[in-house]
Amino acid sequence: MFFMDFMTVRRLQARKFIYTLSGSVPALNGSQAGALELTQPIQQGYHFWSEILTITFTTVNSAGADDGVNQLTCQFKDGANQLGLSNTFVDLATLGAPGRQRSTGLAGDPSGNLATVGIPFPHLWVGTGALIADLRNASNSANLFRATWNGYLIPETMINQFDQWAAGANAPGAMVGQ
Repeated sequence: MFFMDFMTVRRLQARKFIYTLSGSVPALNGSQAGALELTQPIQQGYHFWSEILTITFTTVNSAGADDGVNQLTCQFKDGANQLGLSNTFVDLATLGAPGRQRSTGLAGDPSGNLATVGIPFPHLWVGTGALIADLRNASNSANLFRATWNGYLIPETMINQFDQWAAGANAPGAMVGQ
């Protein structure tokens, strides 16, 4: 089960919500050695169930031109326990293909007709945690990154009902004791 149906949303008193992490990942030859960690805490009193992840990023190479070759890798982390959601850094083109963001004014811009695609990203981010993107840039030029999670804020008091839904208890959208 990845996506909540309308009845489940109502029973959980869930609110549609979007979290975004964005920033400029510094150049590899800069003082931060091409590393950037972005953090967004979960709203107090809620857990966040993410369903869709959309990623856009620039592909500026060390010569300062947009050659369409991805220079960014990322390890997403669950801030509740600093749990990496992959065992290593993942090439952003693998997650967000095509995902490149148009870089206007750069020579050889290959990304003009690309569209951003959302991918299923089911994950429960608990209220004591945060969404974390640990980024690395292999280019000697800065590159832009933006990730957007679409999902639902679940009141902390409704976590048992959410767990029942996630376990597939009863019929779709049904909750025990409701």
